[in-house]
Amino acid sequence: MEELVSRIEETGHNVKEQGESFVTATRHAGLAFAKETRRASTDLFGAARAEATSWRRFLQSRVARRIRRLAAARDLERRFLARLDRAIVRLGRRVRARLARLEGRRAPARVRRGAPRRAARTRKAAAAPA
Repeated sequence: MEELVSRIEETGHNVKEQGESFVTATRHAGLAFAKETRRASTDLFGAARAEATSWRRFLQSRVARRIRRLAAARDLERRFLARLDRAIVRLGRRVRARLARLEGRRAPARVRRGAPRRAARTRKAAAAPA
């Protein structure tokens, strides 16, 4: 009978030790899991923040590029329209002069705007020493 009692006590002692070992291992695993989870969440937050920054920079550069293109397009359009305006003015002068000639009157005097143009150099003037 003593053997049975000692065997039951030994089993109880082993179960108690195994239980404490299980609780300790579970506690350590839980702490390790919490630590790893905390580290992983910090890493995830950092990655999400870096990705958001990257997207913001990308979109800002795209918008800046489009604004520069738009400004360049507006400048190009402005220059084109200015040249077109000058061409139309010159064409208008030619038409008025031709109409005047057809009607037998003298063509209206030309009025130049801006700085006067230099006369074209001839071969004689280019060859003559200064």
